[in-house]
Amino acid sequence: MTEHPENDHDQADDHEGHPPVGKQVFITVFLALTVLTGASFVIGNYGLSMGLSKQLTWVVMMAISCAKAGLGICCFMHLWWEANWKWVLTVPSSIMAVFLVIMLIPDVGCRTDNYSSERWNRAASDSDEMQQAAPSHDPSESNSDASHE
Repeated sequence: MTEHPENDHDQADDHEGHPPVGKQVFITVFLALTVLTGASFVIGNYGLSMGLSKQLTWVVMMAISCAKAGLGICCFMHLWWEANWKWVLTVPSSIMAVFLVIMLIPDVGCRTDNYSSERWNRAASDSDEMQQAAPSHDPSESNSDASHE
């Protein structure tokens, strides 16, 4: 059996580059995540009844989600205590992600410009419109015609 010394400084889990972090930091982040989750729940379930538009509700929910992700990444992945090289990696990738979304907006927004009439007939729509546009189908009517022949 291989023996492992107790004070081996070459271990991968050695955190000598990180300053000691007290429990207070983790408790604070946990409380912040709890408050943000509560805010996300309230906005998601009661945002429209509070007078917010659907788009504003969506934007606020996305902002809360990004704040929660940032807290989790910075605290639990120890990015608060990393050197400044982290910005060399995160800023360019964030810029590329924003440009990707901006470049896809015209494709998503204009996807219906070239629909044929058949495609429009098969396209999804709101449930109210579907119920009004769909012909009523009574199984007794179709069976009565076939059974009398």
